[in-house]
Amino acid sequence: MNLKSTKGDSKLITIYWFAILFIIAAGIVYITFNFYGKPYDIRKEEASLLLNKASDCFSKGGYLEEGFLGKLADFDTCRFNFNSEFGNDEYYLEVKIFNFDSLSLLKTYSKGNEALTIGCEIPSEKNPVCINEAFFSIDRSKNKYKIEITSIVRKIE
Repeated sequence: MNLKSTKGDSKLITIYWFAILFIIAAGIVYITFNFYGKPYDIRKEEASLLLNKASDCFSKGGYLEEGFLGKLADFDTCRFNFNSEFGNDEYYLEVKIFNFDSLSLLKTYSKGNEALTIGCEIPSEKNPVCINEAFFSIDRSKNKYKIEITSIVRKIE
């Protein structure tokens, strides 16, 4: 009689064993779909990096780089690469230099797809990510300037 009772116990344990395996497999499938289900959105970080690179190009050590107020400098001196796997119209960067005292616009630099600025008014997943920041700088003659930078990254696909 002991043999019959152990066979019944092993069948009962087998059912629990399969139930536990099913729960573990379902958990692994759920975690995998959660992890790979939707892509990461790093557009904000990419726009922030673009903005930081522009600020480093225009102002080093708190001083406005010489030539950016004249006709000599342009975005080519900053070596921006706006090529993307989606095409060349995924980025826009605009830098405005103002006189600090009168806040009059002295110079504007822009590069990229200017049409992206329209999507900045309404934040949405389908619109580009826009970051606006401003900082202050001086030149070697101690003239003060306000520099506003707008960085936009589309990459919606």
